[in-house]
Amino acid sequence: RREMDMCRDDPGRWSGQRLFETAYTISPYRYAIIGYPDIFNRLRRDDVVAYYREKYVPNNLFVVVAGAVRAASVFEQVEAAFAGSPARPLPATPLPAEPRQVAPREVTEEGAIELAHAHWSWHVPDARHPDLPLLDVLATVLGGGRSSRLFQEVREHRGLVTSIDAWTYSPGQAGLFGLSVVAEPGKFAQARDAVLGEIQRVRDAEISAAELDKAVKQFTAAFLATRKTMQGQAQDLGGNWISVGDLGYSERYLRAVREATPADLRRVALAYLTVDNRCQYAL
Repeated sequence: RREMDMCRDDPGRWSGQRLFETAYTISPYRYAIIGYPDIFNRLRRDDVVAYYREKYVPNNLFVVVAGAVRAASVFEQVEAAFAGSPARPLPATPLPAEPRQVAPREVTEEGAIELAHAHWSWHVPDARHPDLPLLDVLATVLGGGRSSRLFQEVREHRGLVTSIDAWTYSPGQAGLFGLSVVAEPGKFAQARDAVLGEIQRVRDAEISAAELDKAVKQFTAAFLATRKTMQGQAQDLGGNWISVGDLGYSERYLRAVREATPADLRRVALAYLTVDNRCQYAL
């Protein structure tokens, strides 16, 4: 319960949660992962035990091992660990597909906070779609670090925000392309116009080859940095499998990033970063 309260007390976490509740209407992605107090307060031990017995079955998990190991020994240990746990019926849990957004959504709420927290998002395809790597590169161009367009123009040159970044959310099914800012309340309107102006810029004209090359190198370095350790490699393999069922997904994803062109980035900006597909949440 205290952790739930901490989310409400943190304007960054709370505004992010509210963005997802605005962007998604029927998808379970709109719900807070930690849950909600009214539901949590009704839970009983039998509820938890029933959930455990239904979901925590051998045919609902996979094991990833990376490092200097002997494969035969790993198989022996896993088989021994699950020898007394046979597979059990596992009910299907289909996730509803989010319907296409056909008009912009804007939610603004007041809070007892000193700085304004705002997010913009646009719906993008699922993780298997070939446009996802291009959108990741576009997010890097717009808000990936201090040399990005948004940081330089909106924060450094115009002083309208205290922080700003661009991101992608690719959970498996259709995700989001997003921008997030923290700004002084009196500058929010100007910051919003400047942010959306930068979105229009990538729609109106192709980025330069040099800017693309820098973004690709930046994304590639960050991508590979998380895979330097055995833990990182295991997490990468597990993420590939649980998201798309393809152990080679990361390798092909990175290849697509390196093959991106300025025309590709403008095409995805025109396709997805539209007014009708936009959500705005501000606190």
